[in-house]
Amino acid sequence: MASPNTQPNPALHAPALTKRQYTPPKANSRSMVDQVIEDHNLKGTRQFLLNTVANNLLGLPIEEWFKVALKDQDVKFNHGSATTVMQGILNRRQNVLDKDSGWAFLDVEGKEDDIYAGFEGIDEQINAVTKDKGYLSKDSNPSYLSKSRTTFVKCLPNKAAISPVYINVWKPDCRAILTNAACLKGRSPRSVPTRKKFLENMHNEFGNSEELNDIYHCAAIFEFKKEKSSRAENEAQILGGAANIMYGDPARRFVYGVTMEGPWTRLWLFDRGIVLVSDEFDANKDPVHLIRILLYLAFAKKAHLGYDLTVTRKVEKGDPTDPEAKDETYFIYEAGEKHYRTIGSPLYERGAFELLSRGVRVWTVQESDKNGKFNTQGTDQHVLKEGTDQHVLKDFWPLKDTPTESTIMENIISELKTDSDQDALRGYFLTVLHDGNVPVPPETEPLSHDWTTMVPEEAKQIKFAAFKSKPSADPESHRTPLLGFAAPVGKNRSRSGLLEALKMDRKYPQREHRRIIFEEVCTSFEKETNASTALTAIADIAEGKSFFLCTPSNGPDRSFTALNLLRKAGYIHRDISPGNCLIYESHGKLSDLEFCKPFLAESKGDSFSGTTEFMAAEVLTKRLLFRPEKLEDDSESEEPGNIYHPHPIHDLEALNWMTWWFFLSKTLPSASASAPSSAAVDHWRSEIWRPLFAQEGATRTLRRTALYTPSWIKGYAYVFMECGWDKKLMRALTPVLNFARTIGQEHEAIQQQPQDTDGKGNIRWPAKVFRAEPYTEYTKVLKKAAASLGNLELASIWDHVDA
Repeated sequence: MASPNTQPNPALHAPALTKRQYTPPKANSRSMVDQVIEDHNLKGTRQFLLNTVANNLLGLPIEEWFKVALKDQDVKFNHGSATTVMQGILNRRQNVLDKDSGWAFLDVEGKEDDIYAGFEGIDEQINAVTKDKGYLSKDSNPSYLSKSRTTFVKCLPNKAAISPVYINVWKPDCRAILTNAACLKGRSPRSVPTRKKFLENMHNEFGNSEELNDIYHCAAIFEFKKEKSSRAENEAQILGGAANIMYGDPARRFVYGVTMEGPWTRLWLFDRGIVLVSDEFDANKDPVHLIRILLYLAFAKKAHLGYDLTVTRKVEKGDPTDPEAKDETYFIYEAGEKHYRTIGSPLYERGAFELLSRGVRVWTVQESDKNGKFNTQGTDQHVLKEGTDQHVLKDFWPLKDTPTESTIMENIISELKTDSDQDALRGYFLTVLHDGNVPVPPETEPLSHDWTTMVPEEAKQIKFAAFKSKPSADPESHRTPLLGFAAPVGKNRSRSGLLEALKMDRKYPQREHRRIIFEEVCTSFEKETNASTALTAIADIAEGKSFFLCTPSNGPDRSFTALNLLRKAGYIHRDISPGNCLIYESHGKLSDLEFCKPFLAESKGDSFSGTTEFMAAEVLTKRLLFRPEKLEDDSESEEPGNIYHPHPIHDLEALNWMTWWFFLSKTLPSASASAPSSAAVDHWRSEIWRPLFAQEGATRTLRRTALYTPSWIKGYAYVFMECGWDKKLMRALTPVLNFARTIGQEHEAIQQQPQDTDGKGNIRWPAKVFRAEPYTEYTKVLKKAAASLGNLELASIWDHVDA
C-alpha cells in the first residue's frame, strides 16, 4: 500500500527551496493539520483555513482600517497625499482614470485575467506621478521624489507561487513584489529607478523563473473576480494565499491583501492574532482608497510590510562540479546579542500553518556571525561540525504578557521546599540560553513592539461569504493553543454566583513575538522508534529516578519526579503532548511551560488549553465525569456540588493518552515484510485511531469508557494482532495501556472529596487530595514493560496506510 508521505512535484520548486519540504513524522498522529498539509488538496486547505478563522474575522470602516492596519502613519500615506497623487494621475491624461467614470480597466469586456491585467497600469501611473514633481501640486509632500520604491505590482494569474513547503499549487492573481528581487546579483534597489526598468530586469535575467514567483519576495497579494457573486471564492483565495506566505516564510510577521469583485474592493490585514478587513468601497467612486493602499505598498519599509528584520534568508550554492549537489537555503536568527544559523529543515513548523495561532517554528541551530559563518575555531568558517554547539531555537507568538519560559520555570522551582526537589525538577527542564521578546529595530519606527494588531472597539465580527450559518458568538469562546481559533469553553457546574465569576471577557487578545534558545537538542516522541527508550522517558516524566543526581559520588538513588514535582509545587502543565515531552540522552525532558499555572490560583475561567489529541477526558468536556452518582447518569444538569477545574491528575491522564498514541500507532518491523492487509489497517483506523484521537465527540466518550472499564484494551487485542503485534509485545504493553483504569479510579476517589472555597470565591480541591502514589505506580508499570521489551525497535502502522 502506498505511503501517506506524498511528495510534491519537484518541477514546481526552485532547487534552493527543496530543503524544507514537509515530511510527516513516522508516528503520525494525522491530526487535522497533518491531513491538510499532507493531502495537498486546494479546496480542502481553503475550507480548513476558513473554519479556523471563522470567529475571528473583524470588519472596520475604511478610514478606521487605514488607521489601524497601516503600521506607518506617515503623512505620505494619508488620505490627502493619496488625493494629491490621484490628481496627478488625472493630470497625466493617460486614460487610466476618469474623474466621473472611474478606472478604465474596470470598463473593459473580456476574460477576468485580461480585465485585471490593467491593474498594473495604476501602479505604473503612481510610479510616474511620484517620480516627477511636475504632476504634483505645489503644496504636496515631495518625499516620494527621493525615495526608492519597496515594491512594484505585477499580475501573474497563471504563475504558481513558489514556497519551500509545498501544500498545494497557489496562483495569486496579482502580487506586490519586492524590488530587491531584481537585485540578487549585487544591484541595489536604487539601480531600479522605474517600473519599466524593473520589469525589464526581471524578464531579462529571470524570465519566467522561480525568482519572480518566490513567496519571499511577495509582499502583498491581490485576488480579483468580475462579479460580486464570486466573493466567497475570492475570500478563500486571499486567505489561502496569506496562510501560504505566513507558513512558508519564517521572516514574515503579517501580510496585506486586496480583493476586488468588479469595482467592489476590500483591504485585508492578516497576522497571528486576527484577520482585519475593511468595509467594501466602490473603487470607481472612491479611487483614492485604492491609490492609498498602493502608495503604502510601494513606499513603506519592509518592516512595515510585515517582514521580520531579525531573520535573514541565505542561499548557499552547491558545488557546481557535483551534479548531485543542491543549493542550501538557511536562515539566520537574531537572539539577544547573538546570531544563530538554522541547520536543515525545521524540527517542527506545523504550528505555523494556521494563521491565528502561536505560529510555532522550531529549528536546530548553531551560533554564527551575522553573515551565517559558523563560530568554530581552526576550521573553515563555512564547514558545519555536526554535534558541535548545536542548540534548539523556538520562534512563536504567545499571548501578550505571558511570562517567559525561564520565569515560569523559576516560579515553579521556587515553590518546592527542598534543594533536592528543586535540583531534580530543574534537571527535567531544558536549559534556557536566551528567552525574550523579539525586538523591533530602531529604523522601523513608529513600531515599538512586535505585537499583533490591537483590535479597536469599532471592529465588528463578520462572517465569510462561504458560510451559510453564522459563526459562533458564544461569549465564553476563545482561541485554543492547538488550532488557534475560537472554540467553546463549555459549561461549568457551579454554586451560586460562580458562573458570573467564571464568565470570560470576549475580546481578541494581542500576541507578542518571542524567541527562545535551548541548550539541549532533544528527540521528539514522534521520531522515536525504540520501545524501551520511549517507555523509560515517559517514566522519567511521570515519576522517574533522577539520573541527574543519582551518581556514585552523591550517594544512593533517591526517587524524584517530573509531573509529580509539578504537583508538589502546586502547578499543572496543561499541555502534555509529544511536542512537549522530549527525549534527551535516552531520558525524559519536560518543555513548553507557557500554559503552566498554579491549580489553586484565582482564575476568571479555566481556559481550554492544550493539544486535543492528548487532553484528559474531563478537560475535553469541561465537566466532571467520575462522580459516583454520575457514572450511570451522563446528564448536563447544573446541580449543586463539586465543580470541574483542571488539576494534576489531568496532566497524568494526558501523559497516559500520549503513551497510547505512541504505542497504538506502532507495529513490529517484521510486519513490514508481510504488510498488514488493507482491511486490518482500515479496522485499526476506524475502531481505534479515529475514535481515540481524531473524532472529538467519540474521543470524549471512548476515553471515559477506557478510564473506568477494567482491561478495556483486551477487547481490542485482535486488532493489533492483525496489524503485526506478537504475543510478547501484547503482554508487555497491556499493563501500560490498562493503567488508564487506575487513573479513572483516582478520579473517582478525588471526586468523593469535598472542595474548598477561598476568600475570592475560587472553588478547588485542596492540594492534599492529589497523591504521589499514581505517579509511582505508573512508573513501575512503564519500567517493567521497558525491561521486558529490551532493545526492541518499532515501526509505524502509518507506513501501511493508503494516502
